Amino acid sequence: MSSSAAPTRKASPPPSPSSSKRQKPSASPPAAFVPTAISPETAILRRDEYRASGPYLHAVVDTLLQNSLLERVRDEVAMKEGDQEAGLGGLVGWGAKETDIYKINQSFDLASLTPEHLPEATLAKLPALQELRDALYSPGFRDWVRQVTECGPLSQQKVDASVSRYTKGCHLLLHDDVISTRRISWILYLPSESWTPAWGGALELYPSLQSNPSSVPLDPSKPATWKEEIGSDVFPGKTIHPKWGQFVFFEVMPGMSYHSVEEVVKGDGKERLSISGWFHKPIEGELGYEPEKEGGEKSSLEQIVSLTGQPISSTLTPYSEDDEPNMPGTPLTLEEVEFLAPYFHPQYLQSKTIRLLSQQFAESSVLMLEKFLHADIARDLELAIAAKDKSDVLDFESRKGLIPGMKVGHLEDGWEVIGPSTRQRYLSLEPSANNPPSTSLPTSIIQTLLTEVLPSTAFRSWLTLITSFIPLAHKLEARRFRPGLDYTLARGEEDDPRLDLRIGLTPGQKWEDIEGGEALGGWEAYLAPPDENDDPAVYQASKPTVAKPNKPEDDGEDEDDDGPLLTSQPSFNTLLLVMRDAKVMKFTKYLSADAPCSRWDVGGEWEIGAVEEEEEEDQE
Repeated sequence: MSSSAAPTRKASPPPSPSSSKRQKPSASPPAAFVPTAISPETAILRRDEYRASGPYLHAVVDTLLQNSLLERVRDEVAMKEGDQEAGLGGLVGWGAKETDIYKINQSFDLASLTPEHLPEATLAKLPALQELRDALYSPGFRDWVRQVTECGPLSQQKVDASVSRYTKGCHLLLHDDVISTRRISWILYLPSESWTPAWGGALELYPSLQSNPSSVPLDPSKPATWKEEIGSDVFPGKTIHPKWGQFVFFEVMPGMSYHSVEEVVKGDGKERLSISGWFHKPIEGELGYEPEKEGGEKSSLEQIVSLTGQPISSTLTPYSEDDEPNMPGTPLTLEEVEFLAPYFHPQYLQSKTIRLLSQQFAESSVLMLEKFLHADIARDLELAIAAKDKSDVLDFESRKGLIPGMKVGHLEDGWEVIGPSTRQRYLSLEPSANNPPSTSLPTSIIQTLLTEVLPSTAFRSWLTLITSFIPLAHKLEARRFRPGLDYTLARGEEDDPRLDLRIGLTPGQKWEDIEGGEALGGWEAYLAPPDENDDPAVYQASKPTVAKPNKPEDDGEDEDDDGPLLTSQPSFNTLLLVMRDAKVMKFTKYLSADAPCSRWDVGGEWEIGAVEEEEEEDQE
């Protein structure tokens, strides 16, 4: 997908013979271009700059097209007064699109600017957009791009472009654009006047697997971790702030052309408008056409998932063989209750409550328990977490809604930014011998939960009673999602069921009670496994089934059970327990810069085993 456009599930059809003939431009550069911008001499200069660019090869042209044309295009595609309130898409069919990876407003495909697809009355109102489309897809300009990038032959027929409006809250997370026959990705910027970097919307280019010097050779015989095998650089190598008339392009390469678009944080009618698209490889019947190789090229996300044949997150810590697990139905011992009592609300340690919650979990495979931690610990944690956000300038009032620096909180008190950014980015604190006990709040309390409480035999017994499964191994961490920066993308790689447990530690009011809280992001979602025709890297937004708090008197029934998606909003001191079936996907939605604070949680996932019932021997 382009840095300014949503993923395209289907490549746009080539123009019909009649429209192709009618729209065929001349081989000489159209008058739409600034005369010196695409001369042979300029191509040589740009090629040298392109070869020397990083973190991967790209070109930035500040002045390419006539300003008068760009101004007419902007006037044509602008939303007219009242259109948005009336739910209208303007002349170019604006549509709002949102998934786990992006939130944008996008027009129809510019290949549709033909009488076969649009009424003549609509085409008559878009002459500048048609002129711009024809100029960018003219043989002369395609050849100039090919000379600069040395990318090989380009299709002279295929048109694949659209207009994108990034308004407040819009963003596009990391991807490499590898879809179908795309060869060159390009973006033309037409933002609001006097656009400043503080408003967001920057194009971020990332180091790739091949170009990152900190990465080491991949060893298929060893489990993959993002730190050891993929390289630890989760920060962009170059940031390009949008400017009026600026044109950026680069070759689309699997595992190389990583890029993203920073969230737009400016409102007041300002918008980051851009026109973006792709030049494709020659299609069948064109000179230079080559049939696709079997299997095709893998996108960056697919490469990372398949590095060793197992997911990056698959490493779990088994319980000690000396610890005999309790069988389901075996009550907690007095010693186990005494161990857990300082940490958990006493209600959740009572045998009657445990039996009721176990029944509810058996019926729905989900529990949401409010006020789960002991009141004393909860009080200290909430105050300390709120103070930490304020001292790091991550609360909304301190940031004034702007995007913080990417390294805030990194390598502090054992916390570090975790990646790879093709899949996730957030601050992580894991139980580790390398992390000495912290003396500062809230990290010291969270470390206690990670290293002493959640991996304990007593908590294992509690999980067994609640779920009727035996926990065999676990992976624990605390997470902090920073506003304007952090997320995880949808994935579901495990071949076996997993038990997910998160204790929400986000201070303040529940976000589900905030007006417009869902737009803040930070919510966690579960999705059914995609079918064979779906893209496993991207989910399509659908009506969610929201997780509701369970109480001992609940009967386990949920009226709103018609959706395939379970979501939970950020909150404080709320435990979410989910039985995740094999291949079920999950993600944490990108946290908007409008969020009041960071999203915090502690927990992890457990490998589980079922109790095997012994068969009775036949009596003779």
